[in-house]
Amino acid sequence: MADAVVAISSPSSFHVLKNLPKLSLPALAPVQVNIRTVTLHRNISGDFDFIVRRTQIPDKQGKLHAVAFVEPVKFRDGPPRPNDIRYGLLPGDQLLRINGTSIDVLSRNDLSTLMERCGPTVELTVRAAPELAELCERNEMDRSVIGDSLMLPATPKYQADTDTPEEERCWLIHKNGFTLARLLETLPDGRMRVKVMDLEMDVDVTDIDKANPSSLDRVKDLISLRYINETSVLHVLRQRYGSNLFYTYVGPRNMICLATESPKTTTTVSLFKGCRRQQIPPHIYSSAQQAYRALQMSGRNQCIILSGTSGSGKTMQLRNICRYFCEVAGWTKALSYDTISSALFVLESFGNCRTKSSGNSTRFLTMFSLSFDTAASLRLRPRSY
Repeated sequence: MADAVVAISSPSSFHVLKNLPKLSLPALAPVQVNIRTVTLHRNISGDFDFIVRRTQIPDKQGKLHAVAFVEPVKFRDGPPRPNDIRYGLLPGDQLLRINGTSIDVLSRNDLSTLMERCGPTVELTVRAAPELAELCERNEMDRSVIGDSLMLPATPKYQADTDTPEEERCWLIHKNGFTLARLLETLPDGRMRVKVMDLEMDVDVTDIDKANPSSLDRVKDLISLRYINETSVLHVLRQRYGSNLFYTYVGPRNMICLATESPKTTTTVSLFKGCRRQQIPPHIYSSAQQAYRALQMSGRNQCIILSGTSGSGKTMQLRNICRYFCEVAGWTKALSYDTISSALFVLESFGNCRTKSSGNSTRFLTMFSLSFDTAASLRLRPRSY
């Protein structure tokens, strides 16, 4: 009987990335902080038609900081119109200054006194919620845009080789990440000559990925990339995350979520209500709205699957989805979010624990079902499994 020969790959047979200490990841685009100043007039009853809500939110270190949100008393459902962004308040706006005075130095009583002393107008400086960054960017970018589609402006030209022709733009992959390079020549034996940081070098073809135009650095849907590869996908996700854009579409039904915190205010729900996918930026609420719209149009069951590693925020996003459905489809008050939240809390108290990657890790599989009647209204229908 012939001996069987098994070929085992040695570690040297795997491709080893080059160690280029002087190279690093591309610089992030400047964070687009959407701060605007709006002037509001008193109405017939003497009010300004907005409310100020103070709360405390944790920072990245977990410390609580007091912030104030200023929100319109009435706001129509759906995406804001250009005039809403330019001249009015949006749900989720954070209040920074009143008539030039920072609210950080004002107590609750001082704030009330300042509002009472305002004349027929008041000037508010506000910061838009991160979820609305793309809506505000579109308004500032081009006020003549026709249609519903959202589009972020190109990343500012702070990178080197931004004038490089598209066919010569490439990513050089190394141990520290990847760096934008210029393809100079294709050499024999699977080698390529590139120029990076004014230095020419010969590298393996496996060290190179095709780079997209800089206008696609923060595209909202990865399917829109001209060249889809691992490096380009990581670059887009990194640029969007650095610009406080935590959600990115991957085709018509999938979305990548990098958010680790819930929205600071739930009033932004009204901006997603009744919208089509092209009208709203990527967000957990937009996924819920897409499923709800499909349910209304087809009358068929819908499914949202949350997957990811431990600590990636699946439990938090489940709560956000339930909150959205309770807001947009809970007009009958048959099932409130507080009821759902209490039920989830009971489950978590039995099946969650602290791990290295999460302080509240779910150690069981959750299948959560919500029922709707023929009018697409949320109904309470107990079901056991």
